[in-house]
Amino acid sequence: MRNVFYLSVASFALGMISASDTFPKNMIIALCVLYSAFLVYKTAYSRKFKYGIAVVFLAVGFMSYSGIYNYKISGVKDFCDKNCDVYATVLSSDYGTNSVKYTAKLTKINSENKNLKIMFYAPKGTKFYRGDEVVLRGVTPEIPKNMKNFDYNSYLKAKGVFLTVFAPREKIEVTKEGRGFLRFFGILRDRIIENNNKNLDGELAGVVNAITTGDKSGLSGNIKRVFSTSGVSHLLAISGLHLTILVSLIGAFLNDEFYIVKRFVKPIFSIVTTFFIMLITGMGYSVMRAGIMLLIMNFSLLSGRGRNSVNSLMIAGTVIIFLNPYAVFDVGFELSFFATLGIVLFSTKICEFLVRFLRIKWLCGSIAVTVSAQVFTLPLIVLYYGNIGIYSIVANIVIVPVFTILLLVSMIFCLVSLMPLPGFVTMLFTGNIFVYEKLSYIIARFISRLPFASIPVTGFSFAIMLIFAVSLYGLYKIYKNGMYKPVCVALSAVCLAGIFYVNYDGRDLRVNFVDVGQGACSHIKTPGGENILIDCGVSKYYSNDDIARSTVEPYFNKNGVTHIDYAILSHYHDDHFSGLISLMNDGLIDCIVLPRNRSADDEEDYQNIRNTAIMNDVDIKYFSRGNEIYPDGENGGVKIYAISPSVTDDWKQNSESLVLKLTYKGTGFLFTGDIENDVMKTLKSDEITADVIQSPHHGSKSSDDKDFYKNTSADCSVISVGKDNSYKHPHKEHLDALSENGIKVFRTDECRTIHFKVDGKGNIKYKTDGGLQ
Repeated sequence: MRNVFYLSVASFALGMISASDTFPKNMIIALCVLYSAFLVYKTAYSRKFKYGIAVVFLAVGFMSYSGIYNYKISGVKDFCDKNCDVYATVLSSDYGTNSVKYTAKLTKINSENKNLKIMFYAPKGTKFYRGDEVVLRGVTPEIPKNMKNFDYNSYLKAKGVFLTVFAPREKIEVTKEGRGFLRFFGILRDRIIENNNKNLDGELAGVVNAITTGDKSGLSGNIKRVFSTSGVSHLLAISGLHLTILVSLIGAFLNDEFYIVKRFVKPIFSIVTTFFIMLITGMGYSVMRAGIMLLIMNFSLLSGRGRNSVNSLMIAGTVIIFLNPYAVFDVGFELSFFATLGIVLFSTKICEFLVRFLRIKWLCGSIAVTVSAQVFTLPLIVLYYGNIGIYSIVANIVIVPVFTILLLVSMIFCLVSLMPLPGFVTMLFTGNIFVYEKLSYIIARFISRLPFASIPVTGFSFAIMLIFAVSLYGLYKIYKNGMYKPVCVALSAVCLAGIFYVNYDGRDLRVNFVDVGQGACSHIKTPGGENILIDCGVSKYYSNDDIARSTVEPYFNKNGVTHIDYAILSHYHDDHFSGLISLMNDGLIDCIVLPRNRSADDEEDYQNIRNTAIMNDVDIKYFSRGNEIYPDGENGGVKIYAISPSVTDDWKQNSESLVLKLTYKGTGFLFTGDIENDVMKTLKSDEITADVIQSPHHGSKSSDDKDFYKNTSADCSVISVGKDNSYKHPHKEHLDALSENGIKVFRTDECRTIHFKVDGKGNIKYKTDGGLQ
């Protein structure tokens, strides 16, 4: 019966994945055909109907992917792109750097009753709690689309959200305050965050808030980068690990020999703690998975029955998928599920193997758990984040014990801080928190600075992930059947070599025009491994998304970009700089290059960028005509220099854009910002020759000077533009000017991200994410 259950859940999940666009269709279809053929063969051969049931669930999962979505949105399609009054009940909140993201249950649009989960944003400082009934007036509901390099639709589906709603704060009104214990836990969470911010220094408060309440808005970019590079970033996000640690510590305190304590008191305390943590942290999928497993385990103890970890894991997964079938696309759910599966299946066997050599059981257990989780999640980590933490196993073994003490002290402090306490008691706790947080940070920083601490893997695909999984299973079977250990070692080496091989780039220059919608973002990877970003932003009139975190950082992860050496801003417009703010806050930028020329209208934005850079220890340089940088050194072959404007020039805002030229092995790329015809007519023809140009001002007719395009002698032009944008870019006049000069056009709204590669002989090749080759 259990096998039927396991097969059915796995088949349903595979069916959901096979119907999505998450992985290459041909690979998924081939996998499903093979899987179905295997199930049909087993049904016919063994005459057991469990395999036939699995085929049915595979088909149900496949049909459910589109069926559930179409059913959910069918009732709201008629209201899209119209001003509406949206009535909803708040379910949860997620604090960001500059705003608060709320999920809510839609109850009515205008006068029509609806039942749908939605998401809306409000400025930071807004306080809505679970159960509050709100009305969002004069807004435009939007059905999320798959945009840019980020599958926004699948991301929202994984959260159970099918509609996003945008409204300014003054258009959001609370019509009725919620009641009940769920609202109480929301208020309690905010109270804890306020107390932490009051009693702890900014960076320290950010860490404590992240590991106790799930509020990551206060984490500095430096801490995120250090923990990520060292392979322990999961410690900063509330997950099943945190819940398991706390419940285990309670179990250790109640590890009494008395029957009553072991049989009843200990499980009851564990159940209460589990519910408390789940409610206070917002019940993410990882916490839900761990919580359900712990609840099953403790109820089993209370009832006097045995426990089965595999059964508990499958039941937890089933409950989550039942509540939201699209949860199978949530990265947190996938990592949590496979890490736990690895621990359940292999940690005991690995521990028994290690004890023969190390003789220290607790150390062997720690290594076994870490290795089991890391191996099972490695393909997902590489697929989603594009890098391998070489020392992550060592980092987890060393830092987790220190972090456990930090988590315990922080939790106790959060509880006692709700009561009036003498100052010396608060100082006692804050002192301990400071010591253990700094110790964790120092260890993580030391590991992150070791050679090859994080190795990017940019060519990893679904096919390679599948080969890795099959190879892992083959290695296990070889070892289990007693075959030669050298065979296992050799196959392991081949697997690792394959992963590093797909990352080999040679001595190529790569220039990628990233699809960010109605904005601009270009990423340059030099042969010497330096990363340069030219602009990073999206128009606030096109999207309210944090473009850095929703699009650019996923692009970085996919392409193995761990930091940006130089971020160059062409001019002070939000569709060119908005993402740079978050990238600096996340510690991803080492140096920002700003245009020296600016108008009075630019001053507020300039000060915002400058202050953010100073706050995050980002170096600041200024550029105008004549300035240049050599990312790989003067003998490296790569040069970026400014052609316009001069310091003495006095153009209007768009035409004050930096015009930059990138050269390598006789090949040139021209980046033009938003310059218009007045500047285009003044640029010298011998300075603007290039193989590839970025069309000025997103293809506007104000930048259609035909002589300029003739003088560039360009083969290709890239227009960074958003699909169905309100500016109607690119304009016909601009496209005609390019066409008359025989310049091939690539548009990010059609081609998505466009990739150019220049080899060591100056030969240039291109490909696009939209399929145009």
